[in-house]
Amino acid sequence: MKKLILLILFILTCLTSCSKENTVEVGLINNEYNFNVSAKSYIVMDKITGRVLYGNNINKRILPASTTKILTCLTVINNFNIEEYIKITFDMINVEGSKIYLEEDDVISVRDLLYGLMLNSGNDASMALAIGLSGSIDNFVYLMNEECKRIGMYNSSFENPSGLDETTMNYVTAYDMALLMKDALRNEIFRKITSTKEYVAKLPTGRKLYFSNKHKLVKINDYVTGGKTGYTKKAGRTLITSYKKDAFEIIVCTFNCPNDWEIHDSLFNKTIKNYNQIKLVNPYDLYKKTNKVIFTNELLFPLGIYEKSENIISKLMSDNYYFIINYYKDNQLIGTTKILKDD
Repeated sequence: MKKLILLILFILTCLTSCSKENTVEVGLINNEYNFNVSAKSYIVMDKITGRVLYGNNINKRILPASTTKILTCLTVINNFNIEEYIKITFDMINVEGSKIYLEEDDVISVRDLLYGLMLNSGNDASMALAIGLSGSIDNFVYLMNEECKRIGMYNSSFENPSGLDETTMNYVTAYDMALLMKDALRNEIFRKITSTKEYVAKLPTGRKLYFSNKHKLVKINDYVTGGKTGYTKKAGRTLITSYKKDAFEIIVCTFNCPNDWEIHDSLFNKTIKNYNQIKLVNPYDLYKKTNKVIFTNELLFPLGIYEKSENIISKLMSDNYYFIINYYKDNQLIGTTKILKDD
């Protein structure tokens, strides 16, 4: 009898989970503009509203490889002092894969480690940050998963700060990783790091470490504002890129995509061609309701060239920290803009 009850509870949990995923995917994706992409899953998200402009399998759980390091970087920035210094131990450098070639007994700043993490994708940098700042990998991973909850990455879970997937595994969805990048881009420290092309870390001993951003689009495309590469045999090629043209900033994520560089640029170009940014909310009307002057850029909404603005309904809400503008189409939530009540 006990086994039967447990089985019923398991089935109900699965059904609830599936229902949640289907609601998100159907409600957010603008299927009028979708097209085939050679990726296991992909997404294009508007940075202001979180509207999904293109996508496929956006809630499919997959391995993120080193795109994990976006969360690692943000976790450090949000929880620790990046001006601190860390002394490198053997446990921090005893790791496989890409490295920034730290040496035992090196002393290096957290800030420099973040650049080595994001530009050179150093797995030793991720270990040094996790162990050096929180005492253990487990403690740091706990903070990573707390960040996931704060952001709303409800279908993702993390077991390590590097993205390696031989002994421990991280699982994400394209939708959750776009939310992560959207949140990270709000942070000016993160924006500066992820957009940097070259960086030199100077250790107190005088030794220098040279970092070059592995995300080649950061170096060659003037519209690219940042991103992160990733690869393991199990995950395939993973790539996250943020683009900005005028006030229009989008996030592109692809997972297990062989020709990801070309796909990302193609998705950016199609987005710029097929979407216009418009104001669906009058700033003066908002001022009367909120007593806050709101920048026009915060009120821009991506409308497809074949869509009609009158089919999109906006509703103003608030909580303790934000004024919230929710956008609906056919009674389904398709985008949200959060505006801080106090700057």
